[in-house]
Amino acid sequence: MVTTVGDGTAGKLLVLGIGNIMCGDDGVGSVIAEQLAERLQMPGVDIVNGGSVGLGLLYLLAEYPALLVVDAVDAGAEPGELFSFRPEDLAQGGMQDISFHQSGLAVLLSRARLLGILPPQVKIIGIQVSRIVPEAGLSAELVAKLDIILEKIRGEIEHYHSQCMSCQ
Repeated sequence: MVTTVGDGTAGKLLVLGIGNIMCGDDGVGSVIAEQLAERLQMPGVDIVNGGSVGLGLLYLLAEYPALLVVDAVDAGAEPGELFSFRPEDLAQGGMQDISFHQSGLAVLLSRARLLGILPPQVKIIGIQVSRIVPEAGLSAELVAKLDIILEKIRGEIEHYHSQCMSCQ
């Protein structure tokens, strides 16, 4: 399911939360997107819960100069720890210690690059999971850290927002 909050294509930054909410912590990107949509209203920022749509999200990428992706990762770290990287890290295999819930993000970004629609500014925030299991809802470890995670991601959005607005 794709849900959007913001002013559509006029937005300068797309915040894209992805993940499957029916697979435990894999859905953390989607949960973050929904929470941000409720708490954050900022001109020039659109927040989309991309769920597990995958390549169906390609059309969105063409419309934004900046993209912030929020997704689940498993790097064997403390649940709730954040990792920050760029698409090149995925393409060059530089993120071998981090495993995404599926290859969907890497495929989405590589296809966008091939089509010439990958936004010039892309940052990926990976959130360390506790468990990925076939059940709805986040683990207690991630739920306990949601507010901290949301504040850190809000800081990233505000940073990108100030960059985008200064480019006008």
